[in-house]
Amino acid sequence: MLPKVSVIIAARNEEKVIGSTLSHLTKVDYPKDKLEIFVVVDGSSDRTAEIARSFPDVKVIEQKEPRRCKAEALNAVIPLTTGEIIAVFDADAIVHPCAIRAAVKHFENEKVLAVTGPHESYKCNDWVSKASAVEASIRNFAVEFANKLNFDAALDGSNLYVRKRILEAIGMFDTETMLEDLTLTINISTLKDREKIIYEPKAVVYQQEPNGVRNFMKQRYRWARGFLRVLKKYKHIDGIKLWIFVFLLLIPISSYYTFFTFMTIKRGRAELKKYVPYWITIAPLYLFVFFRAMIHEQFGKDFKWFKTPRV
Repeated sequence: MLPKVSVIIAARNEEKVIGSTLSHLTKVDYPKDKLEIFVVVDGSSDRTAEIARSFPDVKVIEQKEPRRCKAEALNAVIPLTTGEIIAVFDADAIVHPCAIRAAVKHFENEKVLAVTGPHESYKCNDWVSKASAVEASIRNFAVEFANKLNFDAALDGSNLYVRKRILEAIGMFDTETMLEDLTLTINISTLKDREKIIYEPKAVVYQQEPNGVRNFMKQRYRWARGFLRVLKKYKHIDGIKLWIFVFLLLIPISSYYTFFTFMTIKRGRAELKKYVPYWITIAPLYLFVFFRAMIHEQFGKDFKWFKTPRV
């Protein structure tokens, strides 16, 4: 018997994409009585809430004042959910019709606590978003490959599934680091008597990438700041898992990262190979972004939830 799934989407000024996202989501191959959809409209000044309310099967939770981070928006809704499984997608996510069913099948094993899947890129309109699409493809390969070697899959905050009881047990999503997916991965990986966090390649979502160097660097800066806070918060944990995350973060500034690009881009995404020169061009910016984040974190400079502009 299929479990009930509660989908949560945090949205702030997402009128450009929320209609398409919900239109696809309401048509997925999953029983309607086993699926509930929540949209948390967080401090929006556009028509996001209005568009979301036009879908009769969608529950809209609106707050006029913006929350500090995405995790706070997600945590506000979890007590209202009735599903056994919580699924989290971004506001621009086009969920593949078979994705939810493919991911949820793994929860038949009671020891599986969380599942994640690949995110593919769409609307890559400039060289920066094309470069980011290459990065996403490589990340998909790396996470899937590591999972096959029996490592936990790193959860993607734009495409994850987790048992609600586990979220409640670990105190919900982390609101301190801005990387709620990474901290969720770490918290679950430290639990005993469990299976590994599963990567399901058929649980695909399609998402936009940042357009323009400025938006790319702002997004990566937030990731870097969040990652540094994760290292600080979880320094008591056995270092091996954290060094894996360090490796995955710093690898873009390494020359051999692009050497393996052609191997890691899967068949069916072959068009991305022509974007590799774009990725080689922008990857060194990670070094600048990371060291800038280190300095700002050292001096306690505040930073907030950055929403990637949509096209």
